[in-house]
Order: sequence, then structure tokens, then C-alpha cells
Amino acid sequence: MTTQYYDEVSRYLYRRVSNPTSYRGMHLVQHQRLPENKLYVILKAIRDAVGERSFIEPSNDDPSPTGVSHILGSPRRTPNGNTLVECKDYWDILDNIAGAAVEDVGATFNSLKKNTFPNLEGMKLLFRSRSMNAGGAKTAKLTELAIRFLNGQPRERVRIFSECNENVLKPMILVLDGAFEEFDTISVFEMMLFLTDQSLTMQERVSLVGSYKRLKPLQIIQLHTGLQSHMAASMGPNVAKVDKLDWHNWWNESKQMTQMLTTVVGFNVYQNDLIMRAGNAEPGSFTATRMASVKLEALAWHNVEIRDSWEMHHILPVEYATGSAELKQIDDMRNLLYIPREIHKGFRKTSNLMVAFTYDQSNICLRNPLVTNKEPKIVIAWPREAGVKRGNLDAMVEYNKCLLELVD
Repeated sequence: MTTQYYDEVSRYLYRRVSNPTSYRGMHLVQHQRLPENKLYVILKAIRDAVGERSFIEPSNDDPSPTGVSHILGSPRRTPNGNTLVECKDYWDILDNIAGAAVEDVGATFNSLKKNTFPNLEGMKLLFRSRSMNAGGAKTAKLTELAIRFLNGQPRERVRIFSECNENVLKPMILVLDGAFEEFDTISVFEMMLFLTDQSLTMQERVSLVGSYKRLKPLQIIQLHTGLQSHMAASMGPNVAKVDKLDWHNWWNESKQMTQMLTTVVGFNVYQNDLIMRAGNAEPGSFTATRMASVKLEALAWHNVEIRDSWEMHHILPVEYATGSAELKQIDDMRNLLYIPREIHKGFRKTSNLMVAFTYDQSNICLRNPLVTNKEPKIVIAWPREAGVKRGNLDAMVEYNKCLLELVD
């Protein structure tokens, strides 16, 4: 049954990323974290430079960008289409930000107007309008909400900060409200892959999230890995920017929205990954940790001595455990394979799909159980490259079948 859901979700996602100009869908925030302390520094820098009056936001970019945050006292450059007088307030703001000397708070001439100001505008802290002067440059000024934030006591600033993030995230909040009619939690990937698609109805988005939630862990890993590889092929140096498919930027957009939701009244965010309505019980914290004693049990079971440059490999990775009960099943001597370090390096450190265990007279074989033609596979010469007792192989095969039912 999960194959049906996998095919449905896979067809949709590959169709979605076939359009490089629209695959990201809902785009609410620029790539810039604005925690409360950073927000205060930037708004204060603006007020200290211009008070509550309007100022000109230069229309063009810095003619000599350095790529690093503006440094107080740096020469003031004038973009084409603007005069130095028109840029004075803007440079004063950059000087004030740099002069605040607050860790991780900075801006460049270009990032301030391309990243910071659009975010401030979405948060309703900055009013921007097209000017009839200055070559079509925008004018900008702090809003009443920004002044209240600057003047407020710490508790009031926290409340306004929550309101600001809700302002910019309102379209996504409305979508999440609809999704929470069906689900207790939404993950950052469910937001990214399905809920941000504004070309779909709410019912279609919810249906796709439901299908995705029915997938087994190995199917999700295969889906993500395949989609990332497909998108990475478009990221070459000779591909026009408009045609590129950037998985990490797409993911970062949803992660940033998730981070901002931590401050919004009505939502809980667990480990910056799972979003839920406030009041819902958070899932218990779980960390998968290997037990050293199990390694010793495996060595004794196979009657193998510790060897230089050999390592113990979990056939089904410990990372796939979702709780203590599954961890106990996975961290078992029947799921351990003692192999040379050089062979061990050939396995992916995360999202390893080579988890189905079989053997013949001279080799142990590990393959992806989701691939019907049984390729690709990793072949390990036995017993030369695998510390396994002959009489234990059948027990390992049967135990592997049981473990695969957890994830496949």
C-alpha cells in the first residue's frame, strides 16, 4: 500500500520541480535570521540616523561590493543613478549598525535593502514606497509599530516581536491552521514540499501530506535523496540562475519560517522541526545512542577477536530508531557486521539505504530493499572481509527481515 503513496508523492514532487521559476511556491521571508536582539539593533540604527522621518533607499547596488559586513568609517560609495547626498541617510544607518558592535549583527549596502528591508516591511516595521525622485528609488520610514517596539519594555518588545513574525507569516499560518484540522504535527519537510505550493487547493495539500506521512522511513530517505540528486544536476556553473533548482535554499526558507513560528502565539515548535498547536503535548525527547556492550556481545557471538583497523557496522542504522523500543531492536548483535574500516567508509554516514542483508558461499551482500532489480549493492568477501561466524548467518538474515518491517 505504501508503494501507492510513494508513487503519488514522487510524481507530484518531480512535476513541481520541473518548473524552476515557481517550484519554491510561497516565499515570505528573505534568507536572514532576525532574532529580537538583532531586530532592536537595526531599528535603533535607523531611528538614530533619521528619527521618524522618511529617507531614500538607493535604487541601485553598491558599485564596489566587498561581500562582508559594512565597517564603520569605510569610504562611502555612490551607486549609479543616485547622488551621495541621497545616500547619506542610508550610509548613516549602515554606520550605526556597524558601530553598535553587536555580535552577529551586521549588514552590507546591498543586503540591507535586499534582505533586511523586505523582512522589516513584511513584519510591518518599515513602510516603503516608490519615490518620484532619486531615479525611482524607494523611500522608507519606521512605522508606529517599530517605534512602539523600540520604546517598549522587555515584555512589551517580546509581545510585539511575536506580532511582527505573525504579520510576515500570516499566509503560512492560515495554511497551517487548515492542516492542523487533519494532523497533530507538521514537519519542516511537509511544509516545504507540500504546504508552500500555492497552486494547490488546501484539500490537495492536506492529501499529499497525508500520503507522505504514510511512507516508511526508507521510502522518505529514498525520495529525498533522489529529489536532491535530480535538483543538484541543475546547479552547474554553466546553468543560468533562473534555471537552477536549489534544494538547500528551498529547505532553508521553510526552516526559517519554522524558526520564526517559535515566537508566534498559538504554536509550539519541537527541535526546530515539528510544528504543532500550542497546548498539544510535545513528543518526548529521544536520542539514539549505541551501547558498547552490544559490540562485545557481537564479537563473542561470532567468536572474533578485536582487529586493528576494523569497525562494527550497524546493518540497519541506529539513526532509524524513533524511540527506545526500536533502538533496542536495532542495536542488537544480530544487526552488527564487523568489517575493515576502509570498507566501512564506503557506506553513507547518514541516510544509508544499503540495509537488506543476504549472503552466498563467498560473499555477504547489502542492498537497497526498495530497488526491485537488487542493484546497486555492496559486496563484502566472506570470511576474509567480514568477521561473521558461518552458523550465525541465517539468524542474521531472519533478524534483518524483521528489522526491515520497521522501516520498509
